[in-house]
Amino acid sequence: MRWFALLTSFVLGCGSEDHGLTPAPSPTNPVAVTPTQPSAAMFKPLPSRLTSQVFENEFLKIPPTLVFGIELPLEPFNYGGRETRTEVRLDHIRFAVTALRELAGREFRFPVNPSPGYIDGSVYVGDAHDPADVTRIKFGSLSGGKLPAEIDIQFDFEYEGNDELGKPHFTWNVMLDLDPKALEKVAEGFKK
Repeated sequence: MRWFALLTSFVLGCGSEDHGLTPAPSPTNPVAVTPTQPSAAMFKPLPSRLTSQVFENEFLKIPPTLVFGIELPLEPFNYGGRETRTEVRLDHIRFAVTALRELAGREFRFPVNPSPGYIDGSVYVGDAHDPADVTRIKFGSLSGGKLPAEIDIQFDFEYEGNDELGKPHFTWNVMLDLDPKALEKVAEGFKK
């Protein structure tokens, strides 16, 4: 069922055309881990970004819907004998809000793919595209262009052959950078 969801996402144009391979800043010593023991150190998010857009698809009868995206670049780490730079992409998130300020101080729960309402999440590691299921996002207080978030996420690295990494689960505390004016402009355009 995941392959259908991934194919549908690709056909609908989910994610960016670079498939989330935006390079992260390079520290002097990337985190080194034993591939058979994935750890929080291996998957450590850097400052991240929240975006929004209006999505619609007449073919699938999806009316204009305000959706959000979160880009979570990870600190570079060694995997398979090479430095890995990647990011977790969370696309087409439906928070059922009409303004950015409605996110502050709220918690949202999501089903796992392929149940309706899931977050389209993924990460590339070792030349494989792996699902990332987010089940909860809790936001803190909005302060200018920053919004703290606590994210519960589970990876399925067995999906495309990174079996030694398993299916780890993490709770990440991240700071989301955002452009309040741009996000509000998208929301305002959606309401009209």
